[in-house]
Amino acid sequence: MSTAAAKLQRLLGGPALWPLRQRLRRHYERQSDATARTSLHLSQLSAAEREALALLTGRPPRGARSMQLDIARIDAALQDAGVCHSLREALELLDGPIT
Repeated sequence: MSTAAAKLQRLLGGPALWPLRQRLRRHYERQSDATARTSLHLSQLSAAEREALALLTGRPPRGARSMQLDIARIDAALQDAGVCHSLREALELLDGPIT
């Protein structure tokens, strides 16, 4: 496994984050390029999901059960970390193509 793939697994991989990845995938499945939203609100997050999102966004973990995500910020963080080019690419690398 490459270093980038290992980082991605640590950030978003594993069964505990499967529900979060599915929610994020639905964000992309519901959109066309013309209607792409730049932010996403997620609620009812588990502690593991909040921690993973805090790592992705660079924010300190909080106890709030919801979070507003700036997709461009996450894309930039993944690129800066040398993991991949975007959140969408990360999700596809972990779980296959988004249709």
